[in-house]
Amino acid sequence: MPLHFRDQTQMTMAKIKHNNFLDTVNEVITDAAKQGVLHLYAEGEDLTGRTIGVGGNTLYHFGTTGYLGLEQDPRLKAAAVGAIQKYGTQFPLSKSYISHPLYSALEEKIGQMYGQPIIITKNSTLGHLGAIPSAVEDQDAIILDHHITDAPFPIQGHYNLELPGVLENSS
Repeated sequence: MPLHFRDQTQMTMAKIKHNNFLDTVNEVITDAAKQGVLHLYAEGEDLTGRTIGVGGNTLYHFGTTGYLGLEQDPRLKAAAVGAIQKYGTQFPLSKSYISHPLYSALEEKIGQMYGQPIIITKNSTLGHLGAIPSAVEDQDAIILDHHITDAPFPIQGHYNLELPGVLENSS
């Protein structure tokens, strides 16, 4: 049944707000990709975390989120292989529906370190996409400096994250 309005002024149409900010982001990223500084592929089979192959060159890599160098730690590599053997290469469900069994133990241990509730995400980008929009409103300003990848909440002291069956305590 069609809607009828007594007065045409009561009828409002959906309006699409043109987003100049997204246009600007798209323009900057597109320009950077054309200049060969974004949307690149790493080359080689030996990724050390310190250097990276790009365009036939071996370069020092300052843009990594692996600033602790853990991606090449032999203990973590062995634990990852063990976890893959036990759980498979991925957990095929959305975390909002049901989480991987290891997340509960990890969130509990990290929560103890910080004394706050913790949500673990698969990578920092997903964490940022989830946290920033929920913490920042339209009228807020975010000011970042060139040290943005420095840990904002330094951990005081030494913690052992003993996750059952993944990485045994080395001490």
